Amino acid sequence: MGLRDKTQRKFVEFFENMARMYEGAEFEVAYSQIQRDTGSANSTLKRALRTMVEEGVLEIQLGRNSRYGRFRYLAYQPPVKTSEPENLAKAIQTHEMMPGDTPETQAHAEGEGHEHDVQAFADLKLDVQELVHLTNHLMRRVRHQEMTIALLQDRIAELEDKLYKK
Repeated sequence: MGLRDKTQRKFVEFFENMARMYEGAEFEVAYSQIQRDTGSANSTLKRALRTMVEEGVLEIQLGRNSRYGRFRYLAYQPPVKTSEPENLAKAIQTHEMMPGDTPETQAHAEGEGHEHDVQAFADLKLDVQELVHLTNHLMRRVRHQEMTIALLQDRIAELEDKLYKK
């Protein structure tokens, strides 16, 4: 039984984001994190991973224990960094609007010394992309720590219950 398109997309997006974060290298992640990020059940997770391996999109190996897996997203396409500044330079020369441009940036691009502005804009764009990547990574770490704290609180509550029953 195959996966629905929506479910398949969730898993593909998750592994694309992880592959982008690790720049196509192998990465280790908890199965529970995949479930949380994709919003899927355990059986759906297993079926999706099996389907992705069969399709040759994903490679899975054992992780540090049974709750973790080492993954390699085989469909990872590294971003081409040379084409974006070229497209930007071409758009500035032809006075075209790029996605996300405002009339102010368009007017500024038409001014003198736009070669320097193109490089500065490309550098700024790369910095923003890196910042977004780091922010996403930090949010994952915070989420993981929140889950750890919740588990510890549950365990403390269990121990308190046992202590008060005696």
